[in-house]
Formats: sequence, C-alpha cells, structure tokens
Amino acid sequence: MWLIALRITTILVFFLVSRYALSSPGNVDTGYGRRYSRGSDVTGPPELKTAVAAYDRGEYSDAYQQFYPLANQGNAEAQYYVGYLHDKFHLGMMQDYTVALQWYRAAAEQGHAEAQMRLGDLYASGRGVPRDLREAARWYQMAKSQSGATSASNTERAEDELQRVGAAQSLDTAIAAYERADYATAFAQFNKLVNEWGSKPGRRDAAYYQQLAKAQYWLGLLYEKGQGVGQDYKQAAKWYRAASKSGNADAAFNLGALYEHGRGVAPDFKQAFDQYAAAEARGNPNAAAAVECLQHQIQHPGGAAGQLSGFDTAVAAYDSMKYAWAIEQFLPLAQAGNADAQLYLGELYDRGRSIDESVQWYRTAAEQGDAEGQHRLSRIYSSNYVDREGRRKWTNYAEAVRWCRAAAEQGHPDAQMDLGRYYREGQGVAKDREEVNRWYQIAHKNTEGITLLIEPQCATVAGVAKFTAVYTACNQGNKEGVFQQLTILAKQGNAQAQDWLGYLYYQGLAGIQKRKIYIAGTNHGYFQRAAQLVRTAAEQGYAPAQYNLGIIYEHGMGIAANVTEAIRWYKAASRQGIAQAKDALTRLGK
Repeated sequence: MWLIALRITTILVFFLVSRYALSSPGNVDTGYGRRYSRGSDVTGPPELKTAVAAYDRGEYSDAYQQFYPLANQGNAEAQYYVGYLHDKFHLGMMQDYTVALQWYRAAAEQGHAEAQMRLGDLYASGRGVPRDLREAARWYQMAKSQSGATSASNTERAEDELQRVGAAQSLDTAIAAYERADYATAFAQFNKLVNEWGSKPGRRDAAYYQQLAKAQYWLGLLYEKGQGVGQDYKQAAKWYRAASKSGNADAAFNLGALYEHGRGVAPDFKQAFDQYAAAEARGNPNAAAAVECLQHQIQHPGGAAGQLSGFDTAVAAYDSMKYAWAIEQFLPLAQAGNADAQLYLGELYDRGRSIDESVQWYRTAAEQGDAEGQHRLSRIYSSNYVDREGRRKWTNYAEAVRWCRAAAEQGHPDAQMDLGRYYREGQGVAKDREEVNRWYQIAHKNTEGITLLIEPQCATVAGVAKFTAVYTACNQGNKEGVFQQLTILAKQGNAQAQDWLGYLYYQGLAGIQKRKIYIAGTNHGYFQRAAQLVRTAAEQGYAPAQYNLGIIYEHGMGIAANVTEAIRWYKAASRQGIAQAKDALTRLGK
C-alpha cells in the first residue's frame, strides 16, 4: 500500500522537480564529506547504470525519473537513490523525510548497507519518524555486520554512530532520572558520561561535542541547585563554561546569570552580557529579556538594592512572555514579602491552571492588606474554578464577599462593583438595594479618571503596514495577540504602539491584571511601566499620548499627581488639535 502512496507522491514530484533541480552536481555531506555514488562499481541492469551516470553528472531530475521505475520494480540500489534524493534537499528534489524513510527501508530490508545506515540516521534524528534510538542502533548494527557489503569508511561510521546512539540513550536515561527527581542517580550518570566522553578517543565531530555539552550542562545545573550533590557554584560555573564553549545555549544563559550575580565567579557584567548574548543567538528563549535587563542595569547603576533590580528583572521576563523564567525571578521576592511579586506569581500560576498555587500567593498578598490580592482572591471564591482533578473546591460566596469588602473599603473600584453585584444577586450576603446603589456610585466615582483616557481603536491602524498584525488580531478580538504585537512595535520605538500598550496596562486588558493603580499615591513598578510607555510616546510628539499623560499626571495614575505637569501635556496635545485636551484646560481654568 505504501508503494501506491509513493507513486502518487512521485507524480506530483515530476511536475515540480524542474523548479527545484540544480544545474550542477554538489558535494553533499553524507557524514564523511562525500556525495554518495557507486559510479563504475554499480551492478545491475543497463537502465540502472544510465540512471547513476545521470546522477553523477548532477542531472538529478532525469536521474530520479530513471531510478523510480526500477525502485518500483524492487531494485534495492534504485530504491536507495530515490530515498537519498528525497532526503537531501540540496540535490534538487522536494525534501520529504517520510518518503525518504520508506524507500530507505525498502532497500535496507534487502540488505543494502548504505540504506541501513541512512535509515539509522533518520531514526536517530527523528526525521520522518518518531525518534527511536533502539531502532537506529538496530539498523547501524546491521550495516556494520555487512563488512563485505560496505566500505571501510562506512564500517567506521557505523561504529561511530552506534557509539553516538549509545551515548544518547545514556543521556536520555540520566535526564529521565532528573525529571523524576532522582537527583543522586542523575548526578552519578551525568558525571560518568562527562568523564567517559571527555577521555574517549576517536572521531570528534559536531554531534559528539553537542552531546558532551548537554551532559556538562546538566552536571552544572545539579551543582548550581545542589541536587544530588552539595551546592557548589564554582563547579557549576566550570561545567557551564565547558558546555557553553561547545555551543550549548542553556549553559551560556546560566553562566551569564552566575556572572551577573557573582555566584562562583567574580561579578562581571561584560562576561554576563557576552554569555546572555551567546545564549540568545543560540535560541535560548529567556536570553533576550536578560540582555535587556542587564543593559538597563549597566545604564542605570545604583538605585535600590538588589530587590528593585530583581523585581525589574522579573517584570522584564514577564513582559517578554518568558513565564517560566519570570516565576523563578519572582519567587524569592514573593517569599521575602513583596506583594507585587506575590500577585505576579498568582497570575502566572493562574495562567497555567495551577489554581492551588495561585490561591496561595493571592492569599499571601491579601493577608498583608493588599487590595488587589484581596480582590483576586474574592474572584476565585466566586468563580467556577476547578482543580487538576476536576473538583470545584473554591466556590465560597461568603469568603468572596469577605475579601471583596476588604478590597472595596480600600478603594478598589472593581471590588466595589463586585460588592454591589453580590448585594444585587444575594450571593454570600442578603439582597440590599441601597447597598447596591451605594457601592456602584462609589465605583463609578473612582473610575472616572481612567475612563477619560483616549482609547485606541482598531480603525486607527487600518491600512498601516506596520500594524497589519495588530489590526488583524484586534478585529478577531484576540487581545493577547494585540498585546504581543504591540509589545514588538513598542520596543522598536513606535509611539502609537507605546501609547496603546500603556492603555492596555492601565485597563487590565490582554491578560494584564489591574493592580493598585486606582489607589491614590500608589507607586508600583508595574504601573510605572504603563506611565513610562505613555510618556515615551508623548515625548515623541504623539498627540493622544500627550493628552493621556496629562490625565495620568492629573489623577496620579501610577505616578505622583502633578497638576503643573498635567497642564503642560494638555497644552501640548491641545496645540495638535486634541479636543479633550482643550476641555481639560478649561476645567483647570487654563
């Protein structure tokens, strides 16, 4: 049946192959820097020799069309060539590992040693088939056992590949031990691998160093965390450095963190920056945020002690949507009593549907008197949250009202609205129309300043090339997508994106939760970021942002209230024709 499927695929290939064919032969690396060819050694029907000759001339499209009928008739050499042409994109064919694997298998099952090697390669790398090291080893062993059917170099490569597969299996076993928290076993296995591989003679190619670097990284991680061995930052730095030199991205990132914080090495921002940059270039998902934060620390030395720096680092990770790293950064701050860090952790665990952990951190903030923590806790008690076992164990309207009232009495407008709703619905409290009206009126008064902000609209970016992705997400109601795209543009210095993003921070949209912006005199880092975005846009001359910055200063929204500054920005916006700014100046008697 699979041959029928291959025939259909090949028909399509015949129509498309000329668009992908190369005009001259290439030097394709098959593991030893050579292009596979039997050349004059080929045996079989004349048609096969003709096809091989076309292949050797670099006429891959013609060669394929000649190989295919022979392969379909069961010729192992032709089957191998058809598979090889699908395997190697730079030979001019449409690359398709699944098709390549099927033809390699057809040839390998007939004892074709080179096909057996290639089949092992695909299983080892997980191309065209789920990664299966045992199956890879089986085919490599079959190729190796055919000493008379393959060249000395292929026999050598089979031996190398068997060693590499064995090493990969050992590495997987050690990682599995770590993941099940058997740290002593993991340490023993990683330590053994590093010592064995580091002293083993033989060919050392990129794959060898990649595997060695993985083992070195894991060994460094165990030393850094003190898992399975006593905590030793110097040893961690040693193994991270070794792995980083071999190109391991995670090791470079962790080594950068050690240099940044002076753990096991002397503090060195330049070394930290270099390692973070290397990690970013190699694809570590957290490195970009670390580079950005380190640049900020270099440009703004001093300031509050490590707590502020740590909080800024954590927020940078959150803003860059590196949530796993953000949790690591917020955790020590939250444990030290930082309420904003506790709120961030609650939100991050909520995103991951870890409701128990989320409740724990919201409660910790709430019990410190944090209005936002109290409000979020009340929302969970009034919701239909379920735990990982599907149990709805958090619904408790009496508790919801208790925490909601605590937040409302501190001036939290969302809590005030919720409390009014509880009185209206009789949830956790007796119905009371007077209390409904009272709390709704208080909430409306407290949100008046925020409703005066100029709200960005989808239509304002229609047809603007840079905002195409924002416009699409906005029209689809994809608030998270809007936030992500605006973040990218804002970092590029786009004033309109900066103002819009600042608005989202203030309004609690796109998954950004409202914090204590409404409470007079608050000055929390998260909402300073919102004000900073709007200010950056205003300073570029963007009129709506200038008006919004006036509102921010007039009402003290995340920064200290300053009517003089408010008037200055209202005037700037008014000069550009913002009608609301003129009304604000009239209201202030200017």
